[in-house]
Amino acid sequence: MISLDASSRHHRSRSWLDRVFTSRHAAPLAVVCAVVAGVACGGAPAAGEPPAPSDAGTETATDVAEPDWTLDSGRAETTPVADSAPEDVCPNTICGGACIDTATDPRNCGSCGHDCLGGACSGGVCGSVVISTAGTQVTAVQMDDSAVYWFESSGCIGCERLMRAPRTGATAPVVLASDLKSPTALTARGLDLYWTEPSEGTIRRVAKSGIFLMTVESGQASPRFLAFDGDERYWANYGSSKLTESIWRRPTSGSPIKLATTSGPLVVDDGYVYWLETAVYPSDLGSIRRVSKSGTGETTLRTLKGSIRLSLKMLGPDLYWLVGDELFRMPKTGGTPAKVESIGAARVMALESDGIYVADATGVSRVPLGGGPAVKLLEDPDLFSVGAVDAKAIAYVTHSGPSYAVGYSIKLRAK
Repeated sequence: MISLDASSRHHRSRSWLDRVFTSRHAAPLAVVCAVVAGVACGGAPAAGEPPAPSDAGTETATDVAEPDWTLDSGRAETTPVADSAPEDVCPNTICGGACIDTATDPRNCGSCGHDCLGGACSGGVCGSVVISTAGTQVTAVQMDDSAVYWFESSGCIGCERLMRAPRTGATAPVVLASDLKSPTALTARGLDLYWTEPSEGTIRRVAKSGIFLMTVESGQASPRFLAFDGDERYWANYGSSKLTESIWRRPTSGSPIKLATTSGPLVVDDGYVYWLETAVYPSDLGSIRRVSKSGTGETTLRTLKGSIRLSLKMLGPDLYWLVGDELFRMPKTGGTPAKVESIGAARVMALESDGIYVADATGVSRVPLGGGPAVKLLEDPDLFSVGAVDAKAIAYVTHSGPSYAVGYSIKLRAK
């Protein structure tokens, strides 16, 4: 066996000790000294050990074996384990255990969990997703959890189309129905879409997949407004003549039932149908009216005077409507209306549990249900109208073309 000279022996001793002291599993010093066979702490030869010959031969790796390191835990250690680096401090926001920059992350924009739904995130604010840039005039917008639906027209009667595109804008729009005649009152219900064609006196339906296009009501006098309660369908024949105005109900079985001989925008709850009978001129009187679903007990809840807009919304126990630029609220049982807010030239687009959404020429705002200043949600100088609102997003229409026949786009913005 080839022996080690003193300097080589000292070098290997220090090497082993260094490895022990830098390991996070190092034993106390007394244990280390005990297990280093024949080497005193500090690297000097142990007492009684003869000095190494001065003419020691060359060390050969195959001739010298590593000691069998066995610490007081009884576990063999042949490779030291380095200490873990200290955990870095997140300079941004912790979201779900990850360090997130909420100023730019589209899945956590502005706050953890706020998804931009396909839009970019800049400065903690979501951008819009472009759903369609077809350019033709857009006359109605609806959406569900997966898609946006709308009517588009080139300005000619009978050439309107019903379109669909995913909410992400990832694929091009597809045509669900064509050759429609001035369609209005687009309504999404379950797997189907409904609308009216007043000039044809019809109510039509198509599956959201684009199949099973059919006419479900015909022979009507200018049907313009639709409402649903479960599988029952309600509509208002409006505008052709006061003599032909009426409100109808289609039960789940049997013939339609005529409920009233006036009409307007309508909403439905478990027991009644409510509608807004509008004034033609500011000097005329309009009214909020109600009738039971059986067609009995028609009554006027409130007489209105002024420029009444064609908008009636319902949320919980209250009805909401516009007279001029003022938004009012009243219990469904009647009573004195309360002014919610003045909204100027804005239009009511949707009523949600978190507020009333209105649109003007510069953007979309939310008015608190209890009243108070409107909060601007998005600004777009090309905003033309608002189509739909749900719990997560706002779908709206912009216009930047040289005429009302072209230059339309549909966009979606996370709330």
